[in-house]
Amino acid sequence: MGLLDTEADPTLDALTALAAEIMDVPIALVSLVDVDRQWFKSRVGLAVAQTARDVSFCGHVVSDGAPMVVSDALVDPRFADNPLVTGDPRVRFYAGFPLRTSTGFDLGTLCTIDHRPRQPTDKQLRMLRQVATLVMQWVEAHRQQAAARQVVDGVPGMLAYWDHEQRCRFANLAYQDWFGISPEALLGKTLEELLGPIYPRNRPYIEAALRGEAQMFEREIPDRHGGPPRTSQAHYLPHVVEGQVLGFVVMVVDISNRKRLEAELTTTAQEREVLLKEVHHRVKNNLQIISSLINMQIDKLNDRPSIAALRDCQNRVLSISMIHQQLYQVGDFARVPFSDYARSVASAIFHAQGTSPNVDLELDVENVSLTVDTAVPCGLILSELITNALKHAFAGRARGELRVTMTEEPPGEVTLCVADDGVGLPPSFDLERSRSLGLQLIYQLTQQISGTVDITGGHGTTFRVRFPRRPS
Repeated sequence: MGLLDTEADPTLDALTALAAEIMDVPIALVSLVDVDRQWFKSRVGLAVAQTARDVSFCGHVVSDGAPMVVSDALVDPRFADNPLVTGDPRVRFYAGFPLRTSTGFDLGTLCTIDHRPRQPTDKQLRMLRQVATLVMQWVEAHRQQAAARQVVDGVPGMLAYWDHEQRCRFANLAYQDWFGISPEALLGKTLEELLGPIYPRNRPYIEAALRGEAQMFEREIPDRHGGPPRTSQAHYLPHVVEGQVLGFVVMVVDISNRKRLEAELTTTAQEREVLLKEVHHRVKNNLQIISSLINMQIDKLNDRPSIAALRDCQNRVLSISMIHQQLYQVGDFARVPFSDYARSVASAIFHAQGTSPNVDLELDVENVSLTVDTAVPCGLILSELITNALKHAFAGRARGELRVTMTEEPPGEVTLCVADDGVGLPPSFDLERSRSLGLQLIYQLTQQISGTVDITGGHGTTFRVRFPRRPS
């Protein structure tokens, strides 16, 4: 319990003196029984601080677990030849009550001693028992304070209480590390005495706390060993009772490592951003090279079906390339703003197909942001749907209209719709069984993004693709 061999306590000494006065004896002791000694935490009328356990009266009280009164030790066979009776301090009368913890453990006694035999009154013994209870309450409070002290001293930072005069009333052991001053030495000192030259920078926060306003701020504190300053995060928590600010609690933690880590992470993030930007730029360039190679191959062909197949392949490459172009330009490597992307894809396909200006394109795409994993297949689906409509929907038509819309309704569910007013699909059309590579891609890519495809005919054709927008 941290009691043995500790400094005297004025409260405990006052209780011991009260016990001597109640019993009207010259000696009173708070005796703690150790393995081979009894040590006096508090004593009145006795010079020595301890005696051997094997000759102690208090050892009997602890062993028996009951109060003990010896009216005349010289006629008691247990003590007649005890060196404490035959020699100093000449014990003739002894009355002791055990000091018992709340868990039932006897630590020692509150005892009174006289040099002559006597018979105490019942009232004196009752009062002595009450004083023993007070002593034990002090012991229990000491234990709780010691436990609390252990907790606050284990806090990874400074913890203190400063009154309305800015004087320290409590501080933990961390102040020793930060400022080289023990908690005991800090008691009664002012914040200005502690902080010295950095006090003026803290004054506004102190004054605000004393107005009842909680404060949190960061501050560099010079290292007392001459090293780099320590970055601290301070909290000033006002102590307010019935509207009056009595003081404030200070909690200060060292965030130097966190600040260093944040700086490192910032540098790492910037380097990662540069690297990702370069990756997307190179992927885009490589895809454009592939598109150029396809174009060179097309220039050498005269076979219309082969040229059409390569154009479709080229459009697919370009749709993926534009995803990386968007990521490179926007700088957000997690999300693709699909509105701008849809316009770019549609324009590129119209140009690649050499479409007549009599086909009007209407775009109504909400500013939906998609993750890269969703944007790439969605972009390919859009490319296939536009390409398919331009190739087949307006055959034999003088004019046509193609409408592309994208909405997020309800939130988290995206609907991509490509509708034309062309010739429509045959009644027997089945997307899953279609032998067209483009339509097979639409079906498989929709499955990849956990979506569904609805197709309606009549006056033209409408493809409606619904899929969940994955969080980025």
